[in-house]
Amino acid sequence: MPCGSGGFEGWLEAFKREAAAQGISARSIASALNGVSYDPGIVSRDHAQGVFRQSFEQLAGRMVSAERLQKGAGLLRRHAATRITLPVPNAVAEIACRPSPA
Repeated sequence: MPCGSGGFEGWLEAFKREAAAQGISARSIASALNGVSYDPGIVSRDHAQGVFRQSFEQLAGRMVSAERLQKGAGLLRRHAATRITLPVPNAVAEIACRPSPA
């Protein structure tokens, strides 16, 4: 659900409806979200984070070590028979599966 398609209150109400449609009880939704308000200071600090100005390749180059790539590739091989659906483009999964240069 895009957050930039209207005001915060509209987004929050749509989020609550989506949660309810997915089977979350009204009591749980109210407990978690009643009293939630928009804080422009938080949003400003969030948008100021430099990490969001990087491409995936730049971020991965800084944050994903060769050891993590090798471990992930091994886990993918070990669990290859398990079918999963990733909420990311296949290209991201393919990058993680590439063997590291020897």
